[in-house]
Amino acid sequence: MDKTLLKGFIGTYTNKNSRGIYNFEFDCENKVFKTNALAYEIEKPSYLAIDKENNILYSVSKDNDLGGVTSFRIKENLSLERINSVLETENPPCYINFSNKQGLIFAANYHHNKVNVYPIEDGHRIGKPIKTLTHTNNTPHIHYADLDLEENFLLTIDLGQDYINLYEVKENNFIEREDLRVKFSKGCGPRHLAFHPNGKFVYVLTELSSEIASFQYNKGHLMLINILSTLPNKYTGVKSGAAIHIHPNGKFIYTSDRGNNSIACFKIDNATGALSLVEHKPTFGSCPRDFAISEDGKYILITNQDSSSLVIFEISEDTGRLINHVGSIEVPSPVCIKLI
Repeated sequence: MDKTLLKGFIGTYTNKNSRGIYNFEFDCENKVFKTNALAYEIEKPSYLAIDKENNILYSVSKDNDLGGVTSFRIKENLSLERINSVLETENPPCYINFSNKQGLIFAANYHHNKVNVYPIEDGHRIGKPIKTLTHTNNTPHIHYADLDLEENFLLTIDLGQDYINLYEVKENNFIEREDLRVKFSKGCGPRHLAFHPNGKFVYVLTELSSEIASFQYNKGHLMLINILSTLPNKYTGVKSGAAIHIHPNGKFIYTSDRGNNSIACFKIDNATGALSLVEHKPTFGSCPRDFAISEDGKYILITNQDSSSLVIFEISEDTGRLINHVGSIEVPSPVCIKLI
């Protein structure tokens, strides 16, 4: 792969000007975009996952009144060739990821309070769901579902009921472990999490309170380290945490907030997992719903949903700070970004 080029795909909301999944190609040497086009026309592809080894892209999607998941083959020119879709009579999921080791896809559905588990057939096709996991009680809203790094536990986040559920994975069986459930303060709305590359720490971003909770992790057990705000001390506006990702070097973690239109950077203590604030940085746009960090750790790419822009900053590998705004382009209603 050409190390001077950043390539990827952007998922969007299609209720305005967007028509589906868009591609892009950024020339890091000359700091210019070489490509930005519609890769595939599809309704509401709001979250994506990319299998780089097999050149496959998985997307949540909608087709008229049917919501579900779709697989695509990534072509050399960054267009997409649809392989198949598995749809149900409902709103589409809000999160999707996969495991080639398990041969499974996980899709969390916020509106219908469940996680569907799909088999990957022939290395690229999505099969019918083999398992559906649900949360019960009053206001469940599942916003995330993914495996730990050893793929022994599936973690699901319930934004509506403020907890993380864990399921022990045994030969495609998912055994709910209520004894491992992690409860958060009422109304904080946990949204997404990120595992540290060493597998020992987990960081959870809350949407409604804009906080980051740090945990030690050991075989499904999470022990709280501390909780910090992702917003400046004097900020009094709307709180709306969105995305969370760790720098490839494992030294820094970043979160985005749609209320403050900012990226927060924290330094990670390698021994304890505790965080300390580095900076808050404006995203040069409105509603930064998602972002991605390049594999070499030199760039962060931010999707500003309401201002319809993709913005790129350089990252200082020593301090973690966003140091230079090096490019931006218009993308309609971008809400998810994945690099290849």
